[in-house]
Amino acid sequence: MIGSQENSVFLHSQLNKSIKKITMLQNRMNILVNTLCRSTVCFERMSYVHTLGIGSFGKFKNTFQRTFYRQVGVH
Repeated sequence: MIGSQENSVFLHSQLNKSIKKITMLQNRMNILVNTLCRSTVCFERMSYVHTLGIGSFGKFKNTFQRTFYRQVGVH
């Protein structure tokens, strides 16, 4: 029983660390998006959708570039 409690505490602390990292990354990306695209209201609203689904920075970068270019009319 004690081992499973320790495991639970460890997993809970790891989860909290991951959530904090994701939140910090999301905040950084939102600042970046809002700085680059202040005039593109539609794109600013989409920033939350993209940053919540990040699997890796490379995946985010590709999604960001595709969406950014689509919003500003570059193909």
